[in-house]
Amino acid sequence: MVMIVGYHFLVYGNDYSYLPPTSPDSFFIHLLLSGGKLGVDGYVLISGYFLVGRRFTIRRLFRVWLPVITFSLAIPLVFAWVQPGSVSGPNWLTAFFPVIFGIWWFATAYVLLYLLSPVLNLLIETLDRRHYAILIVAATLILSVIPTLINREIVGGDLVWFAYLYLLAGFVKLYGMAWAHRWRWGALAVAGLAYLTPAVVLPMYALFPVPVEWQTYLQPGLTTQTRLPMLIAAGGLVLFAVTSKLRPIPAVNYVAGLTFGVYLVHDHYLVRDWLWKT
Repeated sequence: MVMIVGYHFLVYGNDYSYLPPTSPDSFFIHLLLSGGKLGVDGYVLISGYFLVGRRFTIRRLFRVWLPVITFSLAIPLVFAWVQPGSVSGPNWLTAFFPVIFGIWWFATAYVLLYLLSPVLNLLIETLDRRHYAILIVAATLILSVIPTLINREIVGGDLVWFAYLYLLAGFVKLYGMAWAHRWRWGALAVAGLAYLTPAVVLPMYALFPVPVEWQTYLQPGLTTQTRLPMLIAAGGLVLFAVTSKLRPIPAVNYVAGLTFGVYLVHDHYLVRDWLWKT
């Protein structure tokens, strides 16, 4: 969540284009940009890992929806009280239907993913290992490998990407855990290298005569959540986490439970405009 907040700080609150590409500040900035998307992919992968094979329940859906609707209504109320006139009729309409109107793109996609999870679980149960592997390879090529090479999406959207991550996590859970336990440290090392890739590669156009069209390709492309570096980094990190025998730490679990609320507060459009633009 720290990386996601840092990512939003850079995207909404700062102009860093003036920094020399090879400066330490630029390197750190690209680490934060990568970290924001790493956090998205990692959160969905770990959710998929634990949701695959589990029964859909309204209670679990309610646990996701409750903080969304709570903050969606509470934040406009606070702004209407502190800054009279800052909240209009359309603001209240979206506040009552945050998922439908997409106040938070991630929350909307995540709620829809959970609603879709029974269908995805049924698909997973239907496929044998061979056909499941073919599906994952084909989806990886279409949704990540080719977009990484051409720097644009072929098909998809947030929900399609989240569904792919869900299926990927399910495949690893069902068929890849023996391998993952043997290679968890290797997975962590690969994740680290993938995470560093954008910060290392992007400044290269300042050191070498890279054509302008390649500069345009490299700058935004490698830190997008659907691109291979972010997918590999998130996948390796999640593999390491689920295969490590870590003892639960109550304080850490408590703080982790607050992170979704931090996201909902700081990335609400009213808070975002006030936080980063005033």
